[in-house]
Amino acid sequence: MLIIRDAQISALAEPGIRRFRERAVLHLRTAVPETCAALGEDAVQASVDLALRKSREYGFREERDIVGYLNLMYLLGFDFDTDPRYAWTRDVLRATAAPGRWRMECLTERVLSALGCRS
Repeated sequence: MLIIRDAQISALAEPGIRRFRERAVLHLRTAVPETCAALGEDAVQASVDLALRKSREYGFREERDIVGYLNLMYLLGFDFDTDPRYAWTRDVLRATAAPGRWRMECLTERVLSALGCRS
């Protein structure tokens, strides 16, 4: 019987996570270059790690949903999920019985509507 330990699983996943981080940083540099310049490379990388950790806590597994979470962090603030101004997001984030894609679309639509980007 083959036994794979947690450390081995982490080691196997690391290259994929590293590539995701690279793609996410590139996305941010393209989408919000001024913000990235103001934050600096270390803070941008840390924000990607934070989005990865928090989005996983809320049950998001798909890369597009994790990037969606990252986008919301840059729109609303890195702590939007605990910010009282955005308390409504917690209900959607915690509705883990619903698919991640649906929850992220719901959050994105509501935020864009609130910002006047959609009618």
